[in-house]
Amino acid sequence: MKEGSTLSFIELMNEVEVIQIPILQRDYAQGRDEAAEVRRQFLGSIKDALLEDNLEQPLDLDFVYGNFEGRDGSAFSVLDGQQRLTTLFLLHWYLAMKDGCLASFQASFVSDIGSKFTYKTRVSAAEFFNALAIANDVNLNGTQSAIAEQIIDKQWFFLSWKSDPTVQSCLTMLNAMHHQFSSCDDVLYERLINTTNPRIVFQYLNLESFGLSDELYIKMNARGKPLTSFENFKAWLCGKLDDTTTGKVIEKKIDKEWTDIFWKISLELDKEFDELYLRFFNLMAFFRACERVEGSFVYLDKPRQIWLRKLRVADGYLSVTDHEKFESFDEESIHRLESILDYFFVNLDNDSVFKVLTDGLTSNDYVSQSKFYAYIKFVQQAMESETWTKENDENLTRWKRVTDNLINNHRIDELSPFVPVIRSLSELSTHSNDLYAFLSGSGMDSGFASEQREEESLKAGLILEDKKWEELLTRFECHPYLKGKVGFILDMVANADGENISQARFEEAASKVSVLLSDDILRTRDFLLERALLALDDYLVNESGYRYSFCVPNRMTYRERSENWFKVAKKSVFNTLVNAVEVDIEESLKNIIANADCGGWRQLLIENPEAIRYCTNRLVYKDSNLIHLLSKSSFRGYHAELRTFVLEKIMNTMKKGGELPEDITGFHYVAVYGSESPYLRVILNKKEIYSLYYGKAGFYINSIPESEGEEITVSMPMVLVDLLNKIFPNKEAK
Repeated sequence: MKEGSTLSFIELMNEVEVIQIPILQRDYAQGRDEAAEVRRQFLGSIKDALLEDNLEQPLDLDFVYGNFEGRDGSAFSVLDGQQRLTTLFLLHWYLAMKDGCLASFQASFVSDIGSKFTYKTRVSAAEFFNALAIANDVNLNGTQSAIAEQIIDKQWFFLSWKSDPTVQSCLTMLNAMHHQFSSCDDVLYERLINTTNPRIVFQYLNLESFGLSDELYIKMNARGKPLTSFENFKAWLCGKLDDTTTGKVIEKKIDKEWTDIFWKISLELDKEFDELYLRFFNLMAFFRACERVEGSFVYLDKPRQIWLRKLRVADGYLSVTDHEKFESFDEESIHRLESILDYFFVNLDNDSVFKVLTDGLTSNDYVSQSKFYAYIKFVQQAMESETWTKENDENLTRWKRVTDNLINNHRIDELSPFVPVIRSLSELSTHSNDLYAFLSGSGMDSGFASEQREEESLKAGLILEDKKWEELLTRFECHPYLKGKVGFILDMVANADGENISQARFEEAASKVSVLLSDDILRTRDFLLERALLALDDYLVNESGYRYSFCVPNRMTYRERSENWFKVAKKSVFNTLVNAVEVDIEESLKNIIANADCGGWRQLLIENPEAIRYCTNRLVYKDSNLIHLLSKSSFRGYHAELRTFVLEKIMNTMKKGGELPEDITGFHYVAVYGSESPYLRVILNKKEIYSLYYGKAGFYINSIPESEGEEITVSMPMVLVDLLNKIFPNKEAK
């Protein structure tokens, strides 16, 4: 039988004389009471695999280890896989009994001396499996009741077996199987034993073929403790590398030098060593799979899409059948992981390098993974030479600067844009030693936002002309909102012909922009930036239709930045503001606000920051001069109208100062949701109730009759006409 192969249970059973659970193993545990959830999930997965009409991939139960024993070496002694194989044996018996296929079952599972699946842990367990395998008198049809009671009542069942923990667990498992499968059509046994299109498989390994004895296995596994996911993976990988020239060297490094890397990280993060190690290999397989995608991710076949999604976040064991199928560890991938791990081992005491690997192993967002890939691609290229030089350090700094800028300013929030980013970084890495010359010359033609590619090309040319640009640009690219995007500042200070950009003018403008887009300004409750811009012009960003945004300060993703303040930064009003502010930015903004004289809705927002604060999502509905303040993102949430909202605020101030007309004996604001119009409820002389609205034609008023009925539009009482003319001069009160 081929070692290291993928087998179904029936295939293994047909190859051996007997499968035995050795004395060193524990009792069967999947039928214990405390394993109810494990049992439910495992049987559910098996059921799904058997019922699916067009199963794309078989259910993979991972590794099964063992040695061959006996005089002729035909008895397979299970060292890892006991629980799964026992469950599979019981499942084959149950479905054969249920589907009327007992003869077929016994032909494969019963020999002249009894069951071909047996336990050596206790005589009672072995006797039970012998009796169950040849039993033909258990009725599974037409009943949902427990079958364990039937078995216990049979003449061939010895009551002493009830004291055997393995037998008890087997009976519980059979009851669970009956609950899961009793109502299924009688076709599942045939599907279960189908070797052409197997439904359930495992990875079979003979330990002797890997030079391991069962004594060593016991030592490794604390007397029967299953191997970890990483140990399973490592055994497969090392077996795969046996025929390569560097296989033995890599195997030695996995167990020695490279182990030190992940041991240190595990202590630093207080995470499982094996989990981190396996995470690294999964990431390397993921990056390699992305490189090999031809065309768009969306046009990949479904299994390959699923595989990429699994790899991206996996920190545990993945089926080696899938690794084989998708060629995860081809020659290029093996060469890369060796170069990268050698590099990290040599730099184990370098804190900055150590952090790169730590972040790469623990970050699952697309931006972080793009940056980690960019880093390892540079290292892979640099490690082609025998020694790491000072020039490599300088090139790495430039590489990180440029790739960080490209990645930070490109929307990478799913696999569709991520895959071309990986391919572009891979191509760009071939120019990592002459990066600026390449960018300023032919440059990149795909993979990232064209605007940022053009910006990096411009900046590379400036640096080649005068190296002082590099430090100057880097200083402002590190700004938490800009994150590498400073092209709009270069445009601000460029001459009309686009040449001879002054470093001094750039530094002055960039210093102002850095403060204007800082958290201290963007997150102030006084909305200094928003109000100063409104004093100069209508800067609001159109979201859709009549919805406009003041812009939110969020900056975690490129989408948040590009859809907000970066849109404003491209407008001429922002350039005007940058030129208008002095060294003390905050004081300059306050002065612009204090001297505002634009009138209309902009003036009202400038003078009443509470109106902006009402808009929790920073959105308004703006139709000409009609402004609705949205508490949410649309009219589905409560909304207020700007002028009536401001009117209520001013009336409250007048009331406190004793300036409110005596005829106005009460008022309160009514925000609404949906298609209704918000209004100010006003009471005159304690009895006349009016609803004051503002529409495109100006203010109008409805009265509320004493008897029940709809509001009716009436003439504006003079006390309100005078009040409105005082507060809103030159505005028509209808």
